[in-house]
Amino acid sequence: MRPALITTVLAVTLTAGCGAATSTAPADTARPAAAAPSASTAAPMSRQAAAKYYLAVVKPWNSLWDDCIVVERWGEYTPAMERRALAACRKLPGVLTKMIHELEHPPAPWPAEARAAMQDLIDSDRALNYCIKQLRDVTTVGGYFQASQSCPNQSGDRSADIVRAHLGLPAVPK
Repeated sequence: MRPALITTVLAVTLTAGCGAATSTAPADTARPAAAAPSASTAAPMSRQAAAKYYLAVVKPWNSLWDDCIVVERWGEYTPAMERRALAACRKLPGVLTKMIHELEHPPAPWPAEARAAMQDLIDSDRALNYCIKQLRDVTTVGGYFQASQSCPNQSGDRSADIVRAHLGLPAVPK
């Protein structure tokens, strides 16, 4: 790449999103083909689009989590329910990893007012994911409780509620 082209690419990169960028390169300089805009340079999602995307991304996790925590209601379920619950628990690490990735890499940036809250939620989910990976090998209710003891207590974590508020969504019922 020639120095003039590098300067132009750098100038355009630094001014993207700050207004129109002007080129300082000569008119006859060959330029690389424009790549698809990344989430960091694209226009932010509208609040409604962000809410819709968020709900779609978290739905598999929430559904699987609800299926998994049946094992915490000792004695209120049948052996078949226990087997389904433990199977759901074993799937949680993969689903959580995917959810974190999709929250970190949305199709467009999150609305500005939701970005800090979204990062807090992602950080909280990463901490949870560290310990929840132990659930991959759970085959008994005792194994579930042993693995989940190392997980951070999520009951006081309001990061999802804060994100939901920024996106105009109601809080998750407790």
